[in-house]
Amino acid sequence: MFTLGCTHERLDLNLYSPEKPLVAGSDGFLSSRLRDVGAFVETLSKAPITIEYSGCWYLNKEEILQASEQNRRIVLVGYSGGCYDGVIKTANWCKERYINIPLVVLIDPTYTLSKRHKIPSNVARVKPYFSSAPLDFFGWARGDYAGILVEDPDVTVIEQPRYLKGSHVAWDKKVFMEDFINEINYLTD
Repeated sequence: MFTLGCTHERLDLNLYSPEKPLVAGSDGFLSSRLRDVGAFVETLSKAPITIEYSGCWYLNKEEILQASEQNRRIVLVGYSGGCYDGVIKTANWCKERYINIPLVVLIDPTYTLSKRHKIPSNVARVKPYFSSAPLDFFGWARGDYAGILVEDPDVTVIEQPRYLKGSHVAWDKKVFMEDFINEINYLTD
């Protein structure tokens, strides 16, 4: 079951194969792009996915705690403003509870432009994506690869960015979904 928005419907992880990782994330401000992609990825990968609106990241806490108790891997994903609200805040919350995150996926991490928030050391790997349309009214919202900082570079690896065709509000979903499903399959026990 795919959950939407701040009217969070609890995701029952027992309905999914125990070796599949939980994907928890946060969409951009006033956006449903990541939730739309998440619905397709969930269907194709058979992994439990819960994506909330930017600012509602805390609604994924119960699923994250349950996934941790079940020894599932946890993947955090964020798009635009949801990269800070949904990914960094959630990763910090997980760190306080000794929950490790093998993968964080950032799509156009807007927070990197003016704020310098560090990804905590409980995250093993960061995979950034950036839209790449040369003429893009929302090009400013893409973020800055150099602004992706980690608490401990000896622990957390930041991969080279992958560039998606399209604008900030209309990036190539197909390429991202194929890549993301491969990541989920890689993290499946």
